[in-house]
Amino acid sequence: MKLTGLITIIIKLITSVMFVHTCMLISCHEVNDTKLEKVLRLAGKNKTELEKALEHFKNDPQKLKAAEFLIVNMPGSFAQSEEIIDICAPFYYDYDSLAREYGYKMNHWCPKKFSQT
Repeated sequence: MKLTGLITIIIKLITSVMFVHTCMLISCHEVNDTKLEKVLRLAGKNKTELEKALEHFKNDPQKLKAAEFLIVNMPGSFAQSEEIIDICAPFYYDYDSLAREYGYKMNHWCPKKFSQT
């Protein structure tokens, strides 16, 4: 009698663990929405340009895979625009002036320096 009760408890425990595990797997799975589709959806106005790039490489599987990799890993990346540089330049010049005044060596590892020309 005790052995049967213990087996029943073990079976219920295993069933519960399997159920929880299955629920976790299902909740982590992306349903009908790949990472590429998500990125394209988030791309906004740039979506058509990204789709053109994918279309351009559709006949070369290796280049298509590379383009998909780059596009999927694009969110969060950006390039500096001249407008942003113009907005931030006065701050950098002031920072540079203060650094020189107090002897702080900023960006000593960086070969490019700002110039006020």
